[in-house]
Amino acid sequence: MVVVGVAVAIGLVAGASDDSGGGSPFGGGGAPELEAEWSLSSYDFGDHGSFDSADGTVPGTILSTSNGWVTMVEPGTLEATLVSVEPDTGEVHWSTPMPEGRCTSTDPDSILCLTRDGGSQFQLLTLTAETGEVVGDPVPTDLTRVPVLLVPMGGEGWVTLSITAELAGLDLQGRTLWTEQIELGDYEVEWLDVDTAAYASSVILSLGPYVGTVQAGVEGAAVHECRGVAVTPEAWMCQGEDEAVGRAPDGTELWREDWQDYYLVDQYQRIAPVMIVDNWDGTVSAVDPLTGEHAAAVDMGSPEGSFNFLGDTEHPFVLTEDSINLLDTGLTTVLWSAPIRDEYLNIAGGGVIGEVLVIDGESSWGFDLATGDELWRRGFLPYDVMVIDEALVGLRITELLRYALP
Repeated sequence: MVVVGVAVAIGLVAGASDDSGGGSPFGGGGAPELEAEWSLSSYDFGDHGSFDSADGTVPGTILSTSNGWVTMVEPGTLEATLVSVEPDTGEVHWSTPMPEGRCTSTDPDSILCLTRDGGSQFQLLTLTAETGEVVGDPVPTDLTRVPVLLVPMGGEGWVTLSITAELAGLDLQGRTLWTEQIELGDYEVEWLDVDTAAYASSVILSLGPYVGTVQAGVEGAAVHECRGVAVTPEAWMCQGEDEAVGRAPDGTELWREDWQDYYLVDQYQRIAPVMIVDNWDGTVSAVDPLTGEHAAAVDMGSPEGSFNFLGDTEHPFVLTEDSINLLDTGLTTVLWSAPIRDEYLNIAGGGVIGEVLVIDGESSWGFDLATGDELWRRGFLPYDVMVIDEALVGLRITELLRYALP
C-alpha cells in the first residue's frame, strides 16, 4: 500500500545505558536507542531542503527499484532533486534535478516523473533506475499546476493531484482524460495524508477521513465519504458515517450494511489490506469482501477497546491496548499473543523484517515472528518509521536513515 508532506521533525532520544534488549514486556524507560547503519543528509543536494515523498503518498518517501531506493529532496519546488540510494550502504548512485516534480515507479527498472523545464506546461519523463538518464522523448501534457501526487492508474495511465486540489487522470500519451475538483473544507492540500491501493485498471486514493476516498479509472473518478477503507483483490470496503459499502474493483456496489457492524480494524487511517472489523465487545471478525457476511468472532483476550491492524495479508496482526496478536491468514484464529504496554499502540507502525516483527510506538520492539517472544526493546523514536524491502527506515526533516536491528 502503500505520505503528502511526510517529513516530521524528529530527534533520537537516548535511553539508559542498559542494552540487554530484553526485559519486561511492559515498556517504560531503560532501553537504549536504536542505532543507525547509515544516514544521508538532504544538504548534500543543495543549500536547503528536506527529504519528502517522491510520489506524494503515505508511506511513499522511498520508491523501491531494481537499482535501490529512490527518494526526493524538496519535491514540488524549483529545487526538487531525485536521488537514488544504495539500501545497504546509503551510497548515492545518482541525483538529478526534477523542477517542481513528483515521481513514481511503474516497473522496477524505470521511474516516471511529472515535471517541467522552463515553460508553463508539465511533461512526463521516463528515467532508467540504473543511471537516472532520460529514456525517449518527453511526453507533453496540458497540466500547468504543480503536482503534489503522482500514482499509476492501473496500467492505463496516471492520476495526479495539483496544489489547487484538482485531481486529473492522464492516459499513456499524457492526454487529460478527466478532472475532478476535490473539496477540502478547512484542509490545505499539503496537509493531506494520501494512501493508495491499486487494481488492474483503477486506483483507490484515501485522502483521509475528513476529505474522502476516490476510486479513479480511465472513465473518471468517484468520490466517497469514508472514515475507513479496506482493499482486497476481490473487493473494497468504504466505512462511512452511517453505513458500510462493499464495492467491486470496477466500483459496482456489492452490499450495504449498518456502519456499527462494520467498524474497521484499520491502520490508523491508512488502507487496510484485509477486511476485518471490531465487534465492539473485545472480538473481531473477518468480512467476506463479496457478500459482507461476518466470519466467526475471534476473541482478542482484551476488554472492549480500540484495535489497530498491522502487517499484511500473510502476517495479519491485531494490536489491542496491551497485546500484539498474530492471526492466521484466514483471520479466524489467534496463532499467538504477546503482552506489550505502549502508549502509542493505537498509531504504531512497523512490519516484518526477516523473522522479526518490528513495532514502533512509544518504544521500538522486536518480536519473534514464529513464537511471539519479545526479542528486544529500544528507546523512543519520535517520528514515523517505515519497513521497506525488509529494512527499517527513518526520516528526519533533513536526514534519511537506515536502522540496524539488534
